[in-house]
Amino acid sequence: MQALLADVGLAAGFDVWVPTNDRARVEAEIVRPGLAQVWPAQALPESLDAVVRNIDVIWLQDGIVTHCYEVEHSTSVTTGIARIRDAQSRYLNFFIPGYIVGEGSKRRKYDHEVHRPSLDVTGTWSEMRPIAFIDQEHLRDIGETAASEWLTPSGAQQWLDQYAIA
Repeated sequence: MQALLADVGLAAGFDVWVPTNDRARVEAEIVRPGLAQVWPAQALPESLDAVVRNIDVIWLQDGIVTHCYEVEHSTSVTTGIARIRDAQSRYLNFFIPGYIVGEGSKRRKYDHEVHRPSLDVTGTWSEMRPIAFIDQEHLRDIGETAASEWLTPSGAQQWLDQYAIA
């Protein structure tokens, strides 16, 4: 799933970052070359930078983080939500939505965990910084589209809006 997310991001024209410890495995599986070898984000405080770099897949545009993905296979739903919430809460201007990618059967676990008091936030803050669930089967569908046609950043966002479940 990390490789598929990386491929879709690269097809859409994003810079793509995966954590250093996952890079070799992901590079062996992706179709398109071009994973960022040097952390491309700009203007993140050091404390946030350390958290964000460990998110499973990050898409960036012009040095700005635009999408954060935690893959349930590599990270538990709870850990994935916590990692994204940590990034969102440490930097008030980090308005990036997060996505948990997993098997459809994990949706109930996501629903439960995202609303735990320690991981849930209320009011405008959480509405501006959502965490949504994406069924990995939908991700495979967009991966097939990305393999056959050029995606744009806005096209990738439309797909996410269509399939992400908040």
